[in-house]
Amino acid sequence: MSATKTPVEVEGKALTLSNLDKVLYPAVALTKRDVLRYYTAIGPVLLPHLAGRPVTFKRAPDGMAGGAFFEKHVPRGAPGWLKTITVPAKDVEGSKGNGEIVFPAISDLASLVWAANLAALELHVPMWRIGPKGTPRRPDLLVFDLDPGAPTSPSAARWRSSSERTSSATASSRSPRPAARKASSSTPASRSGAGPARRATTPTTWPGGSRAPTPPS
Repeated sequence: MSATKTPVEVEGKALTLSNLDKVLYPAVALTKRDVLRYYTAIGPVLLPHLAGRPVTFKRAPDGMAGGAFFEKHVPRGAPGWLKTITVPAKDVEGSKGNGEIVFPAISDLASLVWAANLAALELHVPMWRIGPKGTPRRPDLLVFDLDPGAPTSPSAARWRSSSERTSSATASSRSPRPAARKASSSTPASRSGAGPARRATTPTTWPGGSRAPTPPS
């Protein structure tokens, strides 16, 4: 079957999308079109985290059911306007040899849409940004990667956390409380006047009525 191609322009940059109706997440029937809409919607939030960092793709061209692979080098056929980041192989975790790796730089919405069209369903970046001389800067991120095993799920973890807080609050209300102490003017709350933090909510639909893709397990 020949690929269905759709020429588009994103922020003045031309690229060609393909197979928009291909199902990438069969468990929830999400297509490449859905993924493209999702990437476009979260672009303003996602792009600052990718800026200045070489990006490794985890691609699943045939959908998650067809398997996935990691890709560090800029793939063939990349548009001429795509920015790249060249890093010595010795500075890239898991790489061998003394050569260089030319990574894609996902620096704007057009390059993000291009990555989504390649079915780059995961975008991996290092904990450092590239410096002005093309060498890695000092790490500026610390990431905790929590992968609970089955049957635990994010929703179950949130429910457990909420239940534990409720139980703790109930127990605290039954125990004697120390005498109230006048708040110090140096406490963070008194300095900022901020109240309790509010948890952000994530929409379940995106522009055009598309559902947000479920992240791969």
